[in-house]
Amino acid sequence: MSSEARDIPWLNVGGRGSAEHYWHFLFGYLAPIALTLSDAKHTGPVRLHDCGPVMNAILSGFASTMGISDVQFDRALTIDQGVDEFLAAGPPQISALRSAAAPRWDAWIKLSEEPGAVTGQLARAAEVLKTRLVPGACCSGAEAIGRYLILRRSAEPEYYRRDGTATKPTYGTGRRAFLGLEEGSVALRDLGYDNLIYEPGAHSLGCQIAHFAQCVGVIGVRGAEFANTLWLPSGATVVLVHSSLFKDHDAPQRTLSKVLGHPRLIEVPHEGVKSPVLNAQRVATAIA
Repeated sequence: MSSEARDIPWLNVGGRGSAEHYWHFLFGYLAPIALTLSDAKHTGPVRLHDCGPVMNAILSGFASTMGISDVQFDRALTIDQGVDEFLAAGPPQISALRSAAAPRWDAWIKLSEEPGAVTGQLARAAEVLKTRLVPGACCSGAEAIGRYLILRRSAEPEYYRRDGTATKPTYGTGRRAFLGLEEGSVALRDLGYDNLIYEPGAHSLGCQIAHFAQCVGVIGVRGAEFANTLWLPSGATVVLVHSSLFKDHDAPQRTLSKVLGHPRLIEVPHEGVKSPVLNAQRVATAIA
């Protein structure tokens, strides 16, 4: 086991994505770090990129499961790389170099013509995170068994407000909300689709993993919560509600679903409002 201090910078790929936001954080920082530290059996001090209070708490929680108590955060801990240079280097792999940046799997999935090249590493990282975090989950995921998770977006933390200190402001409902969930949940149940309204941001990551890993599918408005489809079981259904304006847009959720092998990605368009209402009949018709 290594006890030397280790720096793991954030790789800034042409200014695309921010480690302060969950989608980029999970696939571009946390998951690679989990695999890096696990493979190295590292238990010594680590210095990480400052991802803001919400994401830093997740990093600290994971580090503690590795027996790492000395975690320092530094926003300046970044390495800049252009998009062309990033793609020319090939699929981002875990590096043995002590000062190497975490590989940006999120950027590769978004920008590359071969997004599936990182599928194997993602699967390994997912197993590491499940093994480390689920035993300490804040609640059981058993309530998700046999149900669809209707994803409620979290309120925007003060850090992410436009007058806050985040480098890229807005988060959660500050971007868009999913409305009418209680009524929609009842209507879906009446139509034969058992479900559970679940707010990922209100729970520990271990709890989120446990719930997503045991549900039959998820229903949500376009947002970073869909990063948690990483934990879904084979054959799960992913229902992505998004504006019809994004029908031909290269949605990252669509690409990720292909990378993870979720054949049941169903896109349900809405009328283009910022915060749509859950239309149970439209969702049920799409799933059937």
